[in-house]
Amino acid sequence: MAKKGSFCRPSRRPGNTPLLVLCLALASSLAVLAACGGGDDAVTAAKTDSKASRSPTPVRDLFDFGDAPDPDYPTKLASDGARHRDVTRAWFGSKADGEVDAHEQADFQMQSGDRTDDGLLGAAPLEFGVTNNDWDGPLYVNMLMDLNDDRDWDDAGEWVLQNMELDVPAGESIEMAAEFVFDELTMLRMTLTGAPIEDYVGTGLFDIGETEDHIWTSDVPMGY
Repeated sequence: MAKKGSFCRPSRRPGNTPLLVLCLALASSLAVLAACGGGDDAVTAAKTDSKASRSPTPVRDLFDFGDAPDPDYPTKLASDGARHRDVTRAWFGSKADGEVDAHEQADFQMQSGDRTDDGLLGAAPLEFGVTNNDWDGPLYVNMLMDLNDDRDWDDAGEWVLQNMELDVPAGESIEMAAEFVFDELTMLRMTLTGAPIEDYVGTGLFDIGETEDHIWTSDVPMGY
């Protein structure tokens, strides 16, 4: 037997036979639902399931990107710029940030990267700092320099530091020096990862770490 209030009273206006059929069908359906132990609870559950099936507002992923001008260099997401899925495990310098896409730099040379790019410590020789928050394993540093100023890092010899392995205890920071000089007006990309990189040209998605881009002149000292 249908629950109270489940009957739909049809209109008595002429020519409304379809409406009468519809109302009777609805009453019959509710009666079956009640007989099966559903009733109001089942109707409520159905409404809840309907709401749950709606797609929630998507949350965009945060990464860490470099900042070299794109499209001159592969930096933005659309260019498959080097980016890191988890920026909380290890990074250059003392801090890193998460971004939906690479920052737009109005004057990259004056800015020298975003405000959290503080891993570069010196140019002659090139010096950098690395912080390991909680990564359990070795870290790897790779560096690219646009030595011929052709707006890419694809040329022979431009992968100047390849998979330098660092053993940094969790919770500690270290400072390192490379065996080369970071010349003025040369675009540098330095990338920290938790695994070695193959055929690096400044692109790709990495699980952890950070990528920083730098350029400097003697007129504008390196400052972050």
